[in-house]
Amino acid sequence: MKRLLLAAAAKCLSFTTQVQQDAFKPLHQLAGGTWKMKTARGYTCEQRTKVTDTELSSKGFNIRGTDTVPTESVKIKINNGTICYIPIVKGQNGGKPVEFKLTSSANNVYQFSNPGHDYPQVIAYELVSKDSINAWIEGDMNGQKRRIDFHYKREK
Repeated sequence: MKRLLLAAAAKCLSFTTQVQQDAFKPLHQLAGGTWKMKTARGYTCEQRTKVTDTELSSKGFNIRGTDTVPTESVKIKINNGTICYIPIVKGQNGGKPVEFKLTSSANNVYQFSNPGHDYPQVIAYELVSKDSINAWIEGDMNGQKRRIDFHYKREK
């Protein structure tokens, strides 16, 4: 009887893992290459790679003339059964990672939230096409609603 229960529990765990992997799979579109957005001062970029089937890693940086300035590193991964966006932003949060949990995924829009974070409380990605993403951060800052949009194209 114990073996039967253990086998059933193992089957449930593998099903849950497969469901999580299937939910993560569309995010693979973010991997592979450099995503670039022109700004008034140069370019904002994200260079993202697929680490495993359930983890992506990226480096964010700005290009100003001939200077490349690192801004953040990010992991998108399954953490304790939940898909999470985990940035470490240069000069913020004491250099520590902040976890945003996936709270919505519909119509190719993936929204990660952390209501307890100072700003932003939401980080979202819209997968427009294989070479185009719209991303944004939003939330309350000093009692004011604020949103910043990023329109990236994959550099070929």
